[in-house]
Formats: sequence, structure tokens, C-alpha cells
Amino acid sequence: MRHFITVLLSAAVFGVLKAEEPKELPSLRESYLKARQQALSPIEKKYRDALDAMKLRYTKQGDLEAAISIDNELKQIAAPSGVLPGPKSKAPEIEVAGQNLVNNGNFEASTPLLGWKLGANSKPESKNEEGNNFTRVSATSAQGEQVPLFQVITFPEGTESVRVSAKIRCSVTEKGARPFCLYAVFKKADGANNGNGSLVDFTRSVEWKQVKGEKIVVPASSTRCELKLVHHCSGVLDIDDIHIEAK
Repeated sequence: MRHFITVLLSAAVFGVLKAEEPKELPSLRESYLKARQQALSPIEKKYRDALDAMKLRYTKQGDLEAAISIDNELKQIAAPSGVLPGPKSKAPEIEVAGQNLVNNGNFEASTPLLGWKLGANSKPESKNEEGNNFTRVSATSAQGEQVPLFQVITFPEGTESVRVSAKIRCSVTEKGARPFCLYAVFKKADGANNGNGSLVDFTRSVEWKQVKGEKIVVPASSTRCELKLVHHCSGVLDIDDIHIEAK
């Protein structure tokens, strides 16, 4: 028993002593890391260049999922030695002021597209990344205006203007000034049209970004609007946290 206790105490003391670094170890470690970085830099540059070219190719092809996967790989190799890479690309958290007039604008309802209506021949996909729901719209036709998603928005009494924000990722397979946008058709109480216009346009972005539209004046006598997600050319749009604030 005495021998066993002695062994335990010796192991404990050895562990404490082992944890104490000699004074010259940090400088030796730094020299090693610098030398390793110098040796790896040409290899990493060649790999990054190849990944950049691959990401660009998939983006032009409209394969957003592949482009995002390659972008995540670029972020991992960019992390310093000994540091774990950050989380994969996901929708960043944003703060918006005021009540959101959009029903299920974050697509987090038990049925992700609850509150939204689907356009003709529309097949939006409900997606999830790291616990966050969003919607993906794949536009394969560039023939005129297409409406994959829409929702009727009712304005509070006295509404004079609205402002829209959303989080998006967008790839476009062809040139277009406004491949995707959120569009409003304003309505009077009797259902008559009362003007229309784009609330916010979306352009190409491999990573999630927040997009805010300008303040839009609501035509007099409008009680509601049809909020439409519109595309004018082929591409892929990931969209989340659609927010409309009334003033």
C-alpha cells in the first residue's frame, strides 16, 4: 500500500514538472512554426489558386452548394496553424428594428414554407445549415418574369412607407442587372391594384450577406400588398430572414 501511494505521488509530481515549459521552448516553437509556414506556403498557394478557380467555375454553372463547399474549404486552409477553423458558411445573425409584417419570414415554422404561396411550376426547397432553416429557389428559365414565392402583406393603419431587408446567397448563370428581387404589388381595400415596384434587388454573392432596400413610399389608400420573390434570369438564390418594417 505504501509503495502504491509513493507511485501515485511520484506520478503527480512528474505531471506537474512536465507541464512547466523550459524558457527556451517558446522561441524554439516559434522558429519551428515559421519554418513550417515557409515550407508550406507555396503548396498552400497552389491549392488555394486551384480552389478559387473551381469555386468560380461552379458559381458560373449555378451550382451554389458546390461553390459554398469549396469556399468552406478555403476558409479551413486559411486558418493559422494550431487554430481550429471557424464554422462553415451560414446565415449571419442580424438585428432589425420594428415589427416584421412578413409571416414566417425566417422559415422556422414547423412547416418551413408556412404562410407562403407557391407560383406556377415553382419548386422551392427547404434547407437547413447548422440548425438554421432557409429557402432555396433554383431558376432554370430566363424567359420573362417568374414568381416562385409570394405572400399577402397587410399594412397597419396609417402606414406611409415600408423598408425590406433579407439575408441571401445568390449565384447567377448568366448576366443580368437584377436576377432576383422582392417585388410588391400594392392593393386598395377593394382589391384594385394601386401601384407596384421592386423593394430590394439581390445580386451574386457566394457567402451569406444582409441586403437592405431603400425606404419605399406606400401609395395612398393601399391596405396591403402582394410580396413576390421574382427572378428574371437563371440562377440559384438562398434566402432567409425576410423582414418588412412599416413606418
